[in-house]
Amino acid sequence: MKHDPGARGLLLAMPEVFPWVRHLSTEEVRAFTVELVEALSDPGGVGGRRARP
Repeated sequence: MKHDPGARGLLLAMPEVFPWVRHLSTEEVRAFTVELVEALSDPGGVGGRRARP
């Protein structure tokens, strides 16, 4: 995430989007951000269904 400006921007925006992350450690916020990006990037990750061709 250190080298990806988009990921860094997302990491910096997390407290405004998810205010409860202020209660997490820096490493926990990073881990949550990585998991969120992975889930949103996986077509079957959100809602558990893939789009039909």
